[in-house]
Amino acid sequence: MPGSSYLRLGPDGLVTKTPLRTTRLSWNEVSDVRVYEVHTRYSRTRHVGFDLTDPAAHPRLVALSRKIAGVESGLPDTYGRSPEDLVKLLEVYRDRYAGASAS
Repeated sequence: MPGSSYLRLGPDGLVTKTPLRTTRLSWNEVSDVRVYEVHTRYSRTRHVGFDLTDPAAHPRLVALSRKIAGVESGLPDTYGRSPEDLVKLLEVYRDRYAGASAS
């Protein structure tokens, strides 16, 4: 379905939308953005993940993600970018706006 999944970045933070869930995080909640790999028996995929400054604020996100990928949260897609390029873009936004927006 067109428009059912997206990533929106802005001064207030990031919003990820999938058909089943919308997640909003301020830049002050995001730390340590990085690429991680998920290995299966037949393939290896690369994703963008990050830790949260206060994991207790999002316990549902953290518990499953930490067990599967070793990061506290992650993006459901790379939105047409390489994982490395998306990490760089997220870091630019976080560095520019963290501390400037309310948590």
